[in-house]
This record gives sequence, structure tokens and C-alpha cells, in this order.
Amino acid sequence: MLPWFPTGSVVRLNCDVKANPPANIQWFKVDQQFSNSEHRDQLLPRKSSPILIVNAGNFANLEIYACLASNKLGSVRKTFSINTWSQPKLIDVSD
Repeated sequence: MLPWFPTGSVVRLNCDVKANPPANIQWFKVDQQFSNSEHRDQLLPRKSSPILIVNAGNFANLEIYACLASNKLGSVRKTFSINTWSQPKLIDVSD
């Protein structure tokens, strides 16, 4: 079962990595490489476990994020699925 978050909540995605030689960490949203300049979400660079802070109000229903850790010996990818929920709202539909 996937975790659900209320719309507007803040979700912290942590990419803990142990590697020797040290790994290079990259974040992806859907399958596009993430950069702070392109998104309202925030990447907190930390040496061994960078954190991506996601505002669950930035999207509807489901978003997929992933971190990719790689060094000269290989790579590993961790995927995060974020589902959001909100209270029902009435939509005014005119005929």
C-alpha cells in the first residue's frame, strides 16, 4: 500500500547512501533529472544522505520521485511514490 499525504503537506524524501568510493547522488521527478531552479520543491544537499523536500500541494494524486546513487563500481536507484488526498469539493458545472 502506498502512503497518502494531505494536499499541502510537506514530505521529506531521504536518500541514505553508503558507498566506497563515495557515490554521486542525483534526484529525478518522474524520469526527468531534478534541479532546484526548475521546481518549487527543495533539494537539501548533504554528503551521504541528501534530502528532497516536496510540497504535496504542487501536484495532484500521484507523483514519482527517485534518487540514483552511482560510483565507478555501479549504481542503485530508490523510488518514492507520493499520493495526495483532499476533501471533496463541489464543482459548479453550468449547462
